[in-house]
Amino acid sequence: DMSNDIEDNQTGENPATTPGEEYEFTKFELEVDYPDQEEALDLNYEEEKDSTDAEYKSVAENVDVKSDDAMAQLRPLLSGMELEVNMTDDEIVTLIVETFDVEENYKELEANITFANGEERNIHVTQ
Repeated sequence: DMSNDIEDNQTGENPATTPGEEYEFTKFELEVDYPDQEEALDLNYEEEKDSTDAEYKSVAENVDVKSDDAMAQLRPLLSGMELEVNMTDDEIVTLIVETFDVEENYKELEANITFANGEERNIHVTQ
């Protein structure tokens, strides 16, 4: 019986017992820059066996939160994203743009994703 081995490091937050259980990925980092605003959207999510770390900053939404507050904001977005390991970079970018309401005039979009199977994807788009 290993049920006593799981610890809650964050109050009010119950991390998945196996990384990648909650989403198809264990790490998701996103940064979007606009011509007039660097780091207009900055998101970091990392899931480990006994903890989940998250930061979320959106200039458009006037949000800059960490830990549980960030997870409260990110959970519905990440859950609805349905990101899959077999998607193309273009499909992932389209999904990110739709999920996070990224405006078409962005200057740079950078995403670093580690999927539950360990595969890593680094996507960098400039326009």
